[in-house]
Amino acid sequence: METLNAISNAKKKKVIDEEVANKLFEALNEFANAMKVYESKYYLEKAFKLAIKYGINTYSALYLALAEDLNLSLATLDAKQAKVASKMGIEVINIK
Repeated sequence: METLNAISNAKKKKVIDEEVANKLFEALNEFANAMKVYESKYYLEKAFKLAIKYGINTYSALYLALAEDLNLSLATLDAKQAKVASKMGIEVINIK
C-alpha cells in the first residue's frame, strides 16, 4: 500500500507520467503475486516476548520470530537486530 501511495503521489506531482505509473503498478503487482505472505498474527506473541527480552522494537522482533520459526537466514541493515539474531542462533546476512 505504501508503494502504491508513493507511485500515485509521484504521478500527482508530475514526477512520473501515467504510463510510467501504470508500468510501476504492473511490476509491483507481479512482485506481490510471486511473494509468499505470512500473517503476522501467528507471530505476534513470540515477537512481543522477543522485544521485551532483548529490548528491541516489535517490528524487528517480528522478523526474528519468522526467521526462527521457518529456519531462515535474516538479511538486515539493523545492527541491533543482527546482534539479537546471532544470539538466537539465526544466521545473519549483513547488507552493506
